Amino acid sequence: MTRHNPTFPWSLNCRRQSTDRLDLAEYHAYHATRADLLRRLGRSADARAAYEKAIELAGNSAEVAYLLAGATSSGPTEPA
Repeated sequence: MTRHNPTFPWSLNCRRQSTDRLDLAEYHAYHATRADLLRRLGRSADARAAYEKAIELAGNSAEVAYLLAGATSSGPTEPA
């Protein structure tokens, strides 16, 4: 059972802000990480844009398939 953690959105937002400070614009994993954090924060449109950028920069079909699966998952989630 997952317990509600009231600091969870704050923690995710801090992580997202930390990743935004890095100069990794051409690194697909940066965009994938950012997309996942945005998705967990419930920022679907921003997450979708980050997933699209990650897919654009991905180097092989396995990475693209993984990113597409993440891009189609719905809503914010808390870690187990």
